[in-house]
Amino acid sequence: MSGYLGPRTKKGLLLADNPFLGGGWAVQFAPADMGIKNPYEIRHIAVQGPNLLSCNLQLWLDTTFYSTTPRGDINDYDPNQPIPVYPGQTINFYWDTIVAPAPVVTLFLQQPSLI
Repeated sequence: MSGYLGPRTKKGLLLADNPFLGGGWAVQFAPADMGIKNPYEIRHIAVQGPNLLSCNLQLWLDTTFYSTTPRGDINDYDPNQPIPVYPGQTINFYWDTIVAPAPVVTLFLQQPSLI
């Protein structure tokens, strides 16, 4: 696939400054985790855990709320329009729970789409 930048996977940590639930699960993809110096897009996201049907999940770009889902236990996000990410941005996933297991998030990345 032309322009495909591959997946990036991270496991969650309990984070005191989680804005959704202080001390709740968080997965953060910092620019250093991505290893990409140019703008790129998230074409797909896969989420696993925690093991709680009623937990919610929020996606933030840096400190800006971007999206939410009521199924934070297992879910995927396959947008009609990929999510643009710019150099220096951190992609954050926040849960409103501390229930185990720790969440795991995989991002599938691509070069920016041509319009």
